[in-house]
Amino acid sequence: MNSFFSGIFRSAYVKLTGWLHTRWTGGLQAAYVVRSLNVRAAFRAQPPPEGARVLDAGCGEGAALAAVLARRYPRVQFYAADLFIQAQPGSPPNLRLLVHDVQKVLPEGSFYAVYSTDLLEHVEDPLGVLANFYTALAPGGRLFLHTPASSQFHYFESALEGYRPSFRDTRPGDLHLREGFSGEEMKGMLSGLGFTDIRLRRTFSPPVFFFKELYTIGERAGVPGTGILLLPFMLLFGTVERLFPPRRGNGIWVEASKPS
Repeated sequence: MNSFFSGIFRSAYVKLTGWLHTRWTGGLQAAYVVRSLNVRAAFRAQPPPEGARVLDAGCGEGAALAAVLARRYPRVQFYAADLFIQAQPGSPPNLRLLVHDVQKVLPEGSFYAVYSTDLLEHVEDPLGVLANFYTALAPGGRLFLHTPASSQFHYFESALEGYRPSFRDTRPGDLHLREGFSGEEMKGMLSGLGFTDIRLRRTFSPPVFFFKELYTIGERAGVPGTGILLLPFMLLFGTVERLFPPRRGNGIWVEASKPS
């Protein structure tokens, strides 16, 4: 009987989280939820026009967020680029996957928007990557970035260890080559490349980061359902900090434009 109810619970959990992955957040990893909230809000504020091309640079192996956006905007062509990428079941037809190192040249002047979340801290030449984004954008195109802040605070030492995949060997691009950027540094790089209308705000405020570290601890301890248990808190506090930007936070959200 216990196994029967356990099976029902597991089936319901898979169906619920599967819907969340494919239609809403792209994943239940706590940091991913916050980044997804910001990217989706940016596209709601400025929806891509029909026929536009949008690039997810450093999309991750499953390109989950790009797939969510492609389903929301079926008349927009989405491209997702990463060193390692694998098509997922039910991938939308307007999503094209590119095995590509974004430190190398991207198609010139062709994208309405480029977005990239927590990529720059993994690359050897962040300025060169931003220059590639500038070149890839069409005149008037928009850039959306998220990156860790150089000034960090933490709650739990057990959540401080660097990322090491438990299900495979470490690959190029997994590890941080630096811990973050300051707002002044980001503004300097972007303005030096020619970007205008540069706007920055803090993310991962103290309440958000508290639950993010709880997620990290729960994941490492193998606590079942950690993501779904903490999801309401991540959505609540993530939305609050987006509407009322905090002065202090472990992340930086950046928006900029390429002049027309």
